[in-house]
Amino acid sequence: MLLFVSLASYAQDSFGDNIQILLSPGDSLRRLGLVNGAIKLYRQRYQEDAGDIVNAYNYSCAFAVSKQIDSAFKYLRPAIEKDSTLQALVDPDLIHLYNDERWNEIQNEIIEKFQLKSGKLKKVELAKKLLEIKALDQAYLEEIDQAQEKMGRDCAVVDALWDLKDRINKKNLKEVEEIITSNTWPKISDVGTEGAEAVFLVIQHADINAQKKYLPVIKKLCEDNEAPCENYALMYDRVEVAENNRQLYGTQVKWSTNANKYVLYPIVDEKNVDERRLHLGLMPIAQYLITFGIQYKPQ
Repeated sequence: MLLFVSLASYAQDSFGDNIQILLSPGDSLRRLGLVNGAIKLYRQRYQEDAGDIVNAYNYSCAFAVSKQIDSAFKYLRPAIEKDSTLQALVDPDLIHLYNDERWNEIQNEIIEKFQLKSGKLKKVELAKKLLEIKALDQAYLEEIDQAQEKMGRDCAVVDALWDLKDRINKKNLKEVEEIITSNTWPKISDVGTEGAEAVFLVIQHADINAQKKYLPVIKKLCEDNEAPCENYALMYDRVEVAENNRQLYGTQVKWSTNANKYVLYPIVDEKNVDERRLHLGLMPIAQYLITFGIQYKPQ
């Protein structure tokens, strides 16, 4: 059972249901980038009900984002006490805790509880590394969204944040390729779903050469049930779009400055796109595109 939802996880570049989440006043301020104000509201709520673990978790995340490390650890421990998911280990809000020795203790506690419920991981240390890489892959996306909303997409602050993301992505790619070279591609059966997903995300955010290189590997993993088939669909379409071809599964959209909205890249044999998506276990394209605010009308 997922006991809490970090705000930063909303920005993940992955598939998922179009779920509406009711935000607390503190969460709303976090969405606006007003972290100090959010901390005050989380504190008020914590004083009212220290047992509200959702609030305690987001309270901890806000402290972590503002680099108040001791306070972040103080409220993180009770928040994760009864949780058996890996949510905290892939949360980009918590990346500033990684260099503290207490983080290793938190990692071990979470992994132990996860394994008691979900079964042993064959490669625990590798899984821990990949979970950190996944969090770093998702880091600063919320801040980029906030900057774009306040100052527009074409501004120096947004460009600087994307430059930071590019440096993180290149570092992640280097580490992931070293892992692949020494261990082969990490499988779900070795490092769990979250760990295996980290490798896909890093390759997805790499350049076209890396994407083309590993696309056959992702396809084989999909066929062997060692990776979600939506990973293959997303990567396949991304490569096709990058090479100015029509996409096959309708996973790729782009922001149109003129229209001020997301638009869908062209699809080959569009009348049969949902049949192809169904074959891979994907939701209908109209449902998928709602996430991007696109009201899909077949061509």
